[in-house]
Amino acid sequence: MKITLLYLGIILTLNFPSSAQNKRICLVGSSTSYGYGVPADSSYAGRIKNFYKTAGVLDTLYNIAVPGIDCYIGMPTTFVPPPGRNAPNPQFNITRAIHFDPKPDVIIVNFPSNNYQWMPYNEVIFCFLTMKDSANAAGIACYITTTQPRDDFNPAGGERQRLKDLELLIKQNFGNWALNFWEDIVQDPPIIIKPQFALGDNVHLNPAGHAMLANIVLQKNILFAEIGNRWTGVKNEDWADAANWITNKVPVPTEAVVIPSGRPHYPIIQADVVIKKLTCEDGATITVGSNHVLQIISDGE
Repeated sequence: MKITLLYLGIILTLNFPSSAQNKRICLVGSSTSYGYGVPADSSYAGRIKNFYKTAGVLDTLYNIAVPGIDCYIGMPTTFVPPPGRNAPNPQFNITRAIHFDPKPDVIIVNFPSNNYQWMPYNEVIFCFLTMKDSANAAGIACYITTTQPRDDFNPAGGERQRLKDLELLIKQNFGNWALNFWEDIVQDPPIIIKPQFALGDNVHLNPAGHAMLANIVLQKNILFAEIGNRWTGVKNEDWADAANWITNKVPVPTEAVVIPSGRPHYPIIQADVVIKKLTCEDGATITVGSNHVLQIISDGE
């Protein structure tokens, strides 16, 4: 079915399967997803909840975001952090998110800035990759939001630039699974929150800023994204080795396949293979051996 709604002065037309109903979203993150400083219905979480409820496709929005936490706190419960880093908190982390019953159809991970003034870039991306892989392994779609500007970061010390650098790295690593919470709310230079979207505490967004974020989420049509089987490459380069796939199963012809960037090994195909769809993210590669064919079938949707 096709639903057209006027939202924030923008006409949104979204295509939902005719059987769409009872979908569930979970938010994992810090103060932005918590809705710090704004009325619940004015937060981006409240806005997307109300939109999808109005459309008749959302059953529940689980929100376990809490102000002040960083991406390490969102890591799986079994993860052992390196020295000097926060430990996962089972009340607010990805493990709790994937074990809700009924489980969510999609998770949004939103850790936009806490401790990024010193945390190495590779650690931030590693945390996000780990959380996304955990969700995907449970059969749940997962979106990673970019960083967000904050005025209290020191421009002279390069702290604001770090947020900008991480915004680019998140988009590069997660492609279509990244939600750009940067571009529409930043004033660059001097890399601050646009005044019309600032709550006034140099960190958080006002209702207008949250409205912008909600619009970004809604335009992604996140409830009906196709997860597919994701390559991890944790063992070797062999496409036919189930240990290299997030589902621990080799893709079948009815599955979409995603080859993410940032993997230790990339697949080599040494037999004829048929799949439904292929997404090869920026920086990722796939090699088909001589005398073999990779056939991609379109389902016409």
